[in-house]
Amino acid sequence: MERVQPEGVIHLAGFSSVAKSHQNPPQAFAVNALGTVNLLSALREHAPRARVSSSALARCTGRCPGRNRLGALAAAAHQPLCASKAAAEQAGFQFFKSYGLPVVSARPFNHLGAGQQPHFVVPSSPRRSRHPRGDAQAVLKVATSNPSGIFSHVDDVVEAYALLLERGVPGEAYNVAADGPAASAASWTSCWRSPGWRRR
Repeated sequence: MERVQPEGVIHLAGFSSVAKSHQNPPQAFAVNALGTVNLLSALREHAPRARVSSSALARCTGRCPGRNRLGALAAAAHQPLCASKAAAEQAGFQFFKSYGLPVVSARPFNHLGAGQQPHFVVPSSPRRSRHPRGDAQAVLKVATSNPSGIFSHVDDVVEAYALLLERGVPGEAYNVAADGPAASAASWTSCWRSPGWRRR
């Protein structure tokens, strides 16, 4: 950090799997919360003017009364992943308030694109949909029969990160999302319609 002297940092490094965070909560906190504190500490010491866009998770924010309804972290602790991301975001705000490090928090909703790891829901669906032909008992398990959510293309999310790095107000959080919800089921319809599959 001392040698590079960055003018801006888009912080995306982190532990991102909900399932794996339940399997290993200490690692989720070590990577997301402590890893963020380590990065911010290095910037504070060696590049205190560097602007920082740090990625949290929109799905880890809760709703509460008051002017900052969408920005509340009140309901964030139902998963180790969310709790660790919430801790990382709070660390960013603390470094801004205490040390003046210009940190902006980005809260992206779900996004898709080339290179997404296969354990995420949409890329995993074709693999999960494979089954022996004619097996009438084959079942594709999903959380709901009508799943929906907000999905953005990763290129749009990356553009948002860059805009926040340039124009975001330090100490503030910004939701990063498409215009509205889309049925995630639409991504899997062809799997569900395959002969022999039942939804459950």
